[in-house]
Amino acid sequence: MMEIKHILVPIDFSECSRKALRYAASLASKFGSELTLLHTIEPPVGLPPQTLVRDEAGMSIPILDYVIQSATKEMNPILNELALAGLSAKSFIEVGDARDTILDHAARLGADLIVMGTHGRTGLSRFLIGSIAENIVRRSNIPVLTVRAADEPRAQDASGS
Repeated sequence: MMEIKHILVPIDFSECSRKALRYAASLASKFGSELTLLHTIEPPVGLPPQTLVRDEAGMSIPILDYVIQSATKEMNPILNELALAGLSAKSFIEVGDARDTILDHAARLGADLIVMGTHGRTGLSRFLIGSIAENIVRRSNIPVLTVRAADEPRAQDASGS
């Protein structure tokens, strides 16, 4: 039987990724696994990293620092909730391509499983943007559990069967 000691959960704070986190937390509770949450920030296209924005206090800070601060504010309550549930969890906020960052973290952490949501892109948007989850499933050396968005059509529904 496979042991699941460490679960990597990519999270973008969407409802879909939170649903995947609930699955991962349930598995972690059952198997006594450690959870690692990973939020990846892809640098804004066309904006230099030194672009300044105003934070909540009215201070001008680089846009990337602002986005990291915002992600940290989103992540902390999630980590607190997991701790209250008795789960061992840590988080990382990284800048880079989500696909590569997820796989790099899985390897570096020695993760046994990746649990991630899908966003249900279809048609042209899927062709142009691609599916991060699909890319991870194809390239990962460890099992990947994908959690479907609630309103995402199933393959048989899309074909009319």
